[in-house]
Amino acid sequence: MTAPTGYHELKKTITEDIFIQDHAARVTTALFERTRAELIAAGGRCWICNKPHTHEDPLELHHSHIERCLMGEVDYGPGSNIRRDLPSFDWDHFDPNNPTELIDDARANGLLLCKLHHTGPLGIHSMTYPEFEAQRYLKEGTPIIEGHVAHFYLEA
Repeated sequence: MTAPTGYHELKKTITEDIFIQDHAARVTTALFERTRAELIAAGGRCWICNKPHTHEDPLELHHSHIERCLMGEVDYGPGSNIRRDLPSFDWDHFDPNNPTELIDDARANGLLLCKLHHTGPLGIHSMTYPEFEAQRYLKEGTPIIEGHVAHFYLEA
């Protein structure tokens, strides 16, 4: 790959080898779908590029704090980091034996992303978090990877 003039290539190879607790097959819950729809109806756009939701190119929802496969290992107790990081969540009615009510609540644990910035080549599942997050702040047209430059959608 040849970097554009004035840029150099930073190549990373990352291998993850982590332990994930055995878990049931992932399902899409009604809470997940309902709260995702609420975020979109409230004018939600891709967190990186501001792309709006369309039926032809729907926004996707990324579990932003805790993925479902890790929810059984999280400390939900008083004084825990998750409680500090999500102070507006209704902890008074939370059942730590059923963490799905937090994990699948898009308002508390969701990040709206377009396909490109979720699972595509510029997505949160495709690059390290510092490079992913930096895309939100780049100047329009900044080269990111071969064939992709920073692009932002203006408010309609």
